[in-house]
Amino acid sequence: MNKQINRSILYLIIAAALASNVCLATGGSNNGGSGRGSGYMAKWCNDAIGILEHYKQKAQTLLISNPKDDVVSMLESGLDKALEGYTDQNPEFSLTFRVLTRGKDIAAAVEEITRGQSSSGETRLMVLDSFYDFAIKVVSSVDSVYYIPWRYRDPDNYERIMNEQDLFEQRFAEYARKQIKWVNGAFASFDPELGATPTGDKRVYLKIAELVTLHAAEDLSDSLWAIKYGCLIQKLKLLNADLALHSSGSTLAFGGNDKIAINVTFNTLRDVTSSIKHERGSGCSI
Repeated sequence: MNKQINRSILYLIIAAALASNVCLATGGSNNGGSGRGSGYMAKWCNDAIGILEHYKQKAQTLLISNPKDDVVSMLESGLDKALEGYTDQNPEFSLTFRVLTRGKDIAAAVEEITRGQSSSGETRLMVLDSFYDFAIKVVSSVDSVYYIPWRYRDPDNYERIMNEQDLFEQRFAEYARKQIKWVNGAFASFDPELGATPTGDKRVYLKIAELVTLHAAEDLSDSLWAIKYGCLIQKLKLLNADLALHSSGSTLAFGGNDKIAINVTFNTLRDVTSSIKHERGSGCSI
């Protein structure tokens, strides 16, 4: 209970800093904190996105005359480089840190799945390229750092905080929605007659869905509107558990049938994203 109350207070305070579509809202105060100042974290945040953009462009050039495996290694190094310099004691409060760390986990999972396959380099490149696009376009548009306004807060901003609380929550929910939508949009297609079909290795689609359902459930649980999204959070957690069972070879989820797993996953993710978009989170029927 205390944790939820503290989180609610945190989001009330940080809402005021999230009114702009930049990495860090301007005008923050340097009250309190570790002594490095909010400018330090603003610089890290902007540098991280800039590094991703640089490595993304570099990858496009390298593809002309280099093996895909080399380009994959370069993009993986880009994630490490983007995370450099982040030494704060509370990384869980940084959306940029959270997303980049998840990207590394996704890349590692895809590497394990495709190891030994002739198409491994191509598949891993597709995943990393798509993830870079997501991180650059989506994360930077929400506001990548949560805890700066908390550590460098201006107590005089209380009225603004209250006024902008809903705006922040809407943007945060939109980030969560786009995170889920990314899985279907980047790695699967749908035909009314044939159903859902992965655009590449089906195991890659299911593994990424397994990871992202957990990520999205965690994110929605962090929202002030977590109660409103309670049923959607539960759906994501249940799908995550079923996907984990399926990937382990168990027949307890989807009867061990890949086609069923793919269609249930695709439809559930599509329905959850639609519910978030149309603010139907409070209903258990989607």
